[in-house]
Amino acid sequence: MTGLPPAPLPPRPVLSHIDCGSQQSPFVIPRLLPVLVKKYPAVEFKFEESDLSHREKFLLNGMLDMALTTSKINQANVECIPVSKQEMLLFTPPDFTPPNLIHIPDRGYPCVDLGLLPPKHFVLMKKRHRIRIMQDAILNGNSHVPLMILETDNLQTCIRMVESGFCFTILPYVKPESDRIQANKYSFKGDYRQTLYLCYRKNAYHSPIMDGVINTTVELVNDVYPDAPCANL
Repeated sequence: MTGLPPAPLPPRPVLSHIDCGSQQSPFVIPRLLPVLVKKYPAVEFKFEESDLSHREKFLLNGMLDMALTTSKINQANVECIPVSKQEMLLFTPPDFTPPNLIHIPDRGYPCVDLGLLPPKHFVLMKKRHRIRIMQDAILNGNSHVPLMILETDNLQTCIRMVESGFCFTILPYVKPESDRIQANKYSFKGDYRQTLYLCYRKNAYHSPIMDGVINTTVELVNDVYPDAPCANL
């Protein structure tokens, strides 16, 4: 008698589609994915790197469960939770020390006044990136006209150019990656912090597992991008 074929295994549920901006994903996804897989072994996770317009569209039509973005999605049926405020820092070659440094309690790095510096060679992100808005705001707010060497799509290019000893750049603090960069780091006068949001649809059903995924993501992102205090100067 021929035995019946084994019943097919049920597919693993694809519960969580998560979008993370290309500037955050190198720091967030490698740490977040192992934690989620270990904590929720029955769930299949899929990550995306979308631009802002596609991220918003995919979230609204249900192709994404949640998104991490520095651009708040202003839609009535989208909930955006601010999970971290990223401090923007000036990265300089290791042999550069600016004059008139200001030391502020509870700040990880001394504060520099860019307006007191002569024009410096800078590598910045291209204008289509959200981070470039912050870079330009800091330079304009501190009356510094940079000598532009390169505009790039890649954060690592900014870092490597600074480590080469020739360029300056402005990037958000990331724990612990920023501490490993072979460069000097300085804070700025004023409040220059970039908010990172976790966004999801308000009208979507959230299982207890999905709520757990959201909470785990918030906790880990807070570790990667610790909230920066504001320098009121």
